[in-house]
Amino acid sequence: MVDLVASAPARSGAAPRTPLMWLGLVAAALLSTALSWFTADRLAQVVRVEADEKASSDPYAFEQLNAELIRVNSRDAGARYAALGGVTGLVFAVLGLALGRKPVAGVIGVVTGVVIGAAAGWATVQKLYPSLYEMERDPAAVQIHLIILGHWAMWGGAGLAAGLGYAWGAGRFKALPWTILGGVFGVGSVGLLYELIVPMIFPTLPDVSHALPEEFTARLIIWIAVPLGAAIGIGVALSLGHGSPPKPPSLAMGSDPVSPNPSA
Repeated sequence: MVDLVASAPARSGAAPRTPLMWLGLVAAALLSTALSWFTADRLAQVVRVEADEKASSDPYAFEQLNAELIRVNSRDAGARYAALGGVTGLVFAVLGLALGRKPVAGVIGVVTGVVIGAAAGWATVQKLYPSLYEMERDPAAVQIHLIILGHWAMWGGAGLAAGLGYAWGAGRFKALPWTILGGVFGVGSVGLLYELIVPMIFPTLPDVSHALPEEFTARLIIWIAVPLGAAIGIGVALSLGHGSPPKPPSLAMGSDPVSPNPSA
């Protein structure tokens, strides 16, 4: 008995799609970076608030001034991460729709990716920014593992939206848990690299551990690395076979490849 499946890999349909899948994921990551970068500036302008004039002008009102800075900066950072998460979810869902060609699931995936990505980006920043800000003010209180986890939480919304949007947009619901995990852990991996590499590139940058660094290059690294990390995580999850289409049954030598019943 000889298994003929290995001699006909094209029957499974999975191998020919793999290069296209990776090309699409990388292209989606780069497009997410470009679109969310410009969207972030515009959304930040929409939600921008001015610091209270009284708190800002009183040199001794330290608590009020810090509270105002947290309020203003958290809204700015929240808007930018909402744009990053929402646009990333949108682009990856459109990619899934293009590859899966399932219109109903694709439209739901697009809407879900945008909403989940934007909501997660905004909410996590509003929750975590005050703690990160306090750590930034007191270097003795800095705990690097909390900073890494904080960044992972704030950036993970984009990975969550990308994984959810891609699988749902493609109608590959069995792959949904794996693409979500791949997107989130992919973003977490680049977040760890960010904490290790960026301080070496910018040793004098005072707010490198902040939610949103002021240095243009450091911020650009985040906007490139987060969608790319999500793409790599999703690609690895799919390449391992999670949610891939079923393989055809093995064909024994002498069996009829057309009829399911060799005796027919």
